[in-house]
Amino acid sequence: MGAVEAVEEPEVGAARLARAWRLAAKERATGRADSRAAEQMDETCAADLARAVLNDLCRRRDDASSPDDGERNAAQPSGPSRLSIAAARFGASHAVRGGSVYDLVADLMALERAALRVQLADACAVHACAECALLAGTAAFTRAVADTERKRVRDARHDLTNAVGTVRNAILLMDEQTSSDSRGHFLEIARRNTVVAQDLVREHLSEAAAVPAWLDCSRHVGAKEQTGGPGADSARDQRQDLARPSERDNRDAELR
Repeated sequence: MGAVEAVEEPEVGAARLARAWRLAAKERATGRADSRAAEQMDETCAADLARAVLNDLCRRRDDASSPDDGERNAAQPSGPSRLSIAAARFGASHAVRGGSVYDLVADLMALERAALRVQLADACAVHACAECALLAGTAAFTRAVADTERKRVRDARHDLTNAVGTVRNAILLMDEQTSSDSRGHFLEIARRNTVVAQDLVREHLSEAAAVPAWLDCSRHVGAKEQTGGPGADSARDQRQDLARPSERDNRDAELR
């Protein structure tokens, strides 16, 4: 019985792939379940990606069986494929949920293993499909993380500029005051905003901020030797075999 030809209905095949994917992802997470507790896959995006994978494999099967290359090329849709769009949504949702790039790649590799386990297609087609999903998913993850980092830096710059500007204005206004009460009022404003500026520097320019959570893979080092159960490395092994022939509110000023 052929691989893709054996798939009953699209939704049934996608559900079968999604179940196998969840199992493969759990196996990969063995020994580090606590660290992934808040980083579970977005079920909606994952289901969409499973359907897109099945659709892409069926398309590849149809293309392979089509005798007319010209007719096959004319039928190719322009713009990003359904698989690329679904993988990009999955990658972006992973970034929004605070996942690491390590976990994203591990989840997409688990998807490849799942497709091989349920025998949706031959290894070459599964690998090509998984490669497309990995590229689109990681690219979208990177864009989402870059957007988040830009917003963080913009907000930090704004808050730090406000705090330093408030300190400067308070000191300038102190020189214009004659009463000690007024001078003490502006001195207190300067002191308070100095603390705010220091806190902002510690928060955004610390060693921890230099290695954000999405880039930190140190928590996974202890689990890297795990194989994830029988057949967990089959996708990697088959990929290597196929490759051998050719490879991220405005704060008001206190002075009035």
